[in-house]
Amino acid sequence: MGVDAEIWVHTCWGNPNQQRVYWEVPSYERALPHLLQLDGDVITFECASTNGRDLPLFGKYRTDKKIGIGVVSHCNTVVEPPEHVARLIRRALEYIPPERLVITTDCGFGREGLSRRIAYYKCVSLVEGTNIVRRELGLPRRASAPPTRASGSRAARSRPPAASLEPARFVHDVAERLAGRGSAGSCRARPPGAGRPGRGRARRCAA
Repeated sequence: MGVDAEIWVHTCWGNPNQQRVYWEVPSYERALPHLLQLDGDVITFECASTNGRDLPLFGKYRTDKKIGIGVVSHCNTVVEPPEHVARLIRRALEYIPPERLVITTDCGFGREGLSRRIAYYKCVSLVEGTNIVRRELGLPRRASAPPTRASGSRAARSRPPAASLEPARFVHDVAERLAGRGSAGSCRARPPGAGRPGRGRARRCAA
């Protein structure tokens, strides 16, 4: 019996010890036509690290695959402002139709030492920036998703969180709950794990 699943292919340029591997981030130009031939439904690409330098490449190739673009970086500790995220999404929409555009991070946050607090606010910025563009397109803001038991696990923290311009798609649960139930400012007094070093689950924000 087969499994009806959406297959994701993740690409990034690595982050040993939370550092970039290359001084100049490479281009996907040579690899892109081959990546688009992979047997997958969604392919993710680093875009935050290059400020969207390779986005025009997506206008050169026809594909029915969904394209995930990274809008926050896993290689620095500076939290990107939501408007910066929105600008990158707007630029991506010049080359990728909204029904095939998935918003994600350049890579996962959990394996190479980025702190949980910084990763949390990067996810918040990802959702808030996406919602800016969704409003501009007349799409509803993302509805809150229920928490899952896996949200505090090492595996969950290692996966790139994602949002989408498609109304039916999911958003990373913790960041989505914050964006859906209040502003970032309303919860900054209670970052995940505050006062509980080494403990796993993010706290709920009050409505």
